[in-house]
Amino acid sequence: MEQDIRFCTTTDGVRIAYATIGTGPPLVYVCGWPQSIDLEWDMPNSRAFIEDLALGVTLVRYDMRGGGLSDRDVESVSAEASSLDLAAVVDHLQLETFAAVSFGLLAGPIAMTYAAKHPERLSHLVLCAPYMNGERIIDAERARALTEYAWNFGFPFNDFVSEPFLSREEINEQRRHQAATAGPATQAMLLEAMFSTNVEEIVAKVATPTLVMHARQDPYVPFALGREVALRLPNAEFITFDSTSPAVWQQKNVVLPELRRFIGIEQQGAK
Repeated sequence: MEQDIRFCTTTDGVRIAYATIGTGPPLVYVCGWPQSIDLEWDMPNSRAFIEDLALGVTLVRYDMRGGGLSDRDVESVSAEASSLDLAAVVDHLQLETFAAVSFGLLAGPIAMTYAAKHPERLSHLVLCAPYMNGERIIDAERARALTEYAWNFGFPFNDFVSEPFLSREEINEQRRHQAATAGPATQAMLLEAMFSTNVEEIVAKVATPTLVMHARQDPYVPFALGREVALRLPNAEFITFDSTSPAVWQQKNVVLPELRRFIGIEQQGAK
């Protein structure tokens, strides 16, 4: 597989880089943390996950505002602003209807914000470790401490959790990737957006058939918050599983088969 990278522009003037890979019905990867579609392609764990995710679909990925190949100097990375990135990509590709899957700390609120505004566009929505109110993720004092740390040093991958979920080599790889993808200021802005976002008032408008998946031991977003999303969405199915890692490639043996079942894509041989 090879990916095709192109650009589009949001309604508020931000240039967004996106990549397509594979063939089949469209599946859009809703981005909720700064990433780099080109650098991820060179990382073995990320590339293997992307290629597995793209089996049987046309997978659309994009770099959210503030990171990667997209414009980095932006005023806001809130769920509301970042939903414009998703809208720009699918409009540019002229996708009348599509399925979407959310990965990343702010991805759930971004996806739900878009779904509430454009219910006619989404055929299926898959939310991984979502939440409605970011103030309930951790206590306010710890949220401030983590955000202050990020302003100076970037996202504290293992300091966010009580037990490390990546090896030393994987941590170093992630830190190098993150440093090349987005600066500490953008990472801190994302944490501020995450801890302050609240989409409780719009979930009732998300009529799209939705699969909510949440690890019972999720180290970033408490399990109870994902359960609450599934309870509040009008048309949701809830899948739970065991995992102590938020790294998507470490969850793929559960996440990918359930995603394929839900959106109706025949299971194919994965790596």
